[in-house]
Amino acid sequence: MTEKKRFIIGSRGSKLSLAYSNHVKNLLLTELGERVMQPNLGIKLKRFLFEPYTDDIPKQVEASITDTFSYWLPFVTIVQLDVKMNPSLAGNDYHTLNVYVEFALNKDPSSTESVQIRIGE
Repeated sequence: MTEKKRFIIGSRGSKLSLAYSNHVKNLLLTELGERVMQPNLGIKLKRFLFEPYTDDIPKQVEASITDTFSYWLPFVTIVQLDVKMNPSLAGNDYHTLNVYVEFALNKDPSSTESVQIRIGE
């Protein structure tokens, strides 16, 4: 008789890492002002989608993510943060924002997890 697992195991092999990955993903996907009782929770990533593209836009997105994480997820350290936008007017990726965050918990900096989201699809 095989035992059914009730929890999904994270990519690093723990339920705890999956929980923190969900915290990170939920914060990235929550727009600032979306939560009625917590209007300061979230990041305004969608506002960057329709601004004229400059090389400074990904840096602004990274700064916004870093500031928000330091306030709402102080127990998380960002190891790597990649923000990519399509500067061309052609293709299916126009007006999309790809964010990749690799992070570690402050209490265990040697173990990392990653989350990747795409805004604007």
